[in-house]
Amino acid sequence: MLANDVLSRIVSEIHEAKMYSIIADTMRDVSHVDQLSVVGRYVDKEGVPQERLVDIKEIHDKTGEGHAQEILSSFHAKSVNTDGIVFQSYDYTSSMSHVFKGCQVKVKEHLKRDVPYFPCLAHRFNTTVEHSCEASKAMC
Repeated sequence: MLANDVLSRIVSEIHEAKMYSIIADTMRDVSHVDQLSVVGRYVDKEGVPQERLVDIKEIHDKTGEGHAQEILSSFHAKSVNTDGIVFQSYDYTSSMSHVFKGCQVKVKEHLKRDVPYFPCLAHRFNTTVEHSCEASKAMC
């Protein structure tokens, strides 16, 4: 859990920026519970790009709809205006990227407007390295 003063500063900076991107990913913790991390990416008043963790929470509904609801509820719970969301970025799993039922489409439906989706390049790179290592031990 984020300390209240740190979280308050992050929320304040997002409000000042007025526009921000959302980034989210899940990971199983040591007890095999899926944890969703929710991040806001924005440019601060000095013009410096920032990526800040907004929330970490258990996620039980692993569908695109479930992810979208949890991501948006993280911002709503902190009184961050979701009208400021201008982009979204997630990994390539179908629950996140699928064009009909993925999180990226469900976020657009909830916000009732187009919010461009950009696949996370770090995830793509990680997947490329992982598959390269599986194909050839010489690559690793």
